[in-house]
Amino acid sequence: HCNVPITAKMRIFDDDAKSLQYAKMLQDAGAQIITVHGRTRENKGATATPANWEIIKKIKEHVSVPVISNGNIVTYQDVVNCLEATTADGVMSAEWLRRNPALFAGVEEQKQNPLDLTDEYLDLCGEYPCPISYMRSHCFKFLVELLNANADMRMQFVEAKSRDDLKACSAALRLRLSSTAA
Repeated sequence: HCNVPITAKMRIFDDDAKSLQYAKMLQDAGAQIITVHGRTRENKGATATPANWEIIKKIKEHVSVPVISNGNIVTYQDVVNCLEATTADGVMSAEWLRRNPALFAGVEEQKQNPLDLTDEYLDLCGEYPCPISYMRSHCFKFLVELLNANADMRMQFVEAKSRDDLKACSAALRLRLSSTAA
């Protein structure tokens, strides 16, 4: 075994027995935490079906190391439901966490205005610079619903060449929404 903690992430198999065997193999190989994505490798993308929390629960019962559940985590209530259904030691989210970094903060915090989140993120990018492509990608994740409803504003974000341009796009979108709400 290594001198540093080892974690592993796995996807389930169509065959529950194979999933259990694989998790046990990871544990026996020295994994001290196993994250289990409740979908097969083929079950992803736009046609993905819900994660199988039942097999995650079986894996949790089958191994002695902590198990982190992954899949179907969109809201804080999903976190609560997942922990109850799987008895996992924790929950992981990836894609939805990019849309809502407050996902694990609790229900009320999730009601944060996506434009406020965008502005806060862009301010952080001023302190901790990163490529414009990263900034743009995160802005799209935060604002996906608003940009789908305001498709013409999407091109302004696409064409933004700097953090200041993205801040201006966010301000323009905010102005549009406040004028239509009034």
